[in-house]
Order: sequence, then structure tokens, then C-alpha cells
Amino acid sequence: LNILNEASKYGEVIVGVLSDQAVIKYLRFFTIDEKERIKMIENLPNVSKVVLQNNIFYDEIFDELKPDFVMQWGHAAT
Repeated sequence: LNILNEASKYGEVIVGVLSDQAVIKYLRFFTIDEKERIKMIENLPNVSKVVLQNNIFYDEIFDELKPDFVMQWGHAAT
């Protein structure tokens, strides 16, 4: 929640959620399906949008969204 609160100071907060297929590929299993994970994230304060990621890497989603800032582990990167 602290990261979301800090990110909201920079503008719109968009959160990526890995698809079930991506989770299985990298972690071998999931305990909560993607629809529930999306719903959980959508209900957090300061989240304006949730996007489904089919890959653990961010390249595709960054190319699509073209963010001005990326919050990762509490740090802003341009």
C-alpha cells in the first residue's frame, strides 16, 4: 500500500497483474486465479487501472502504456 500511495503522487496508478498462464509458466502454480487477483488490486486505494500481463517481463506493457514513471520497490525511475 505504501508503494501505491507514493506512486499516486506522480499521477495515475496502473498495476500489472500476471495472467494465470504467465504465473504457471514462471511459478508452476497459482493459488488465486487472475480474475480474483485483478479484483483484489482494483479495490486497493489509488489504483486507477489494472492491466493483465501475459509475460513476467515489462517490455510489452511499457511499449503499450508508455509510462512517465515506473514505481518498483518504492523507487521512482524515469
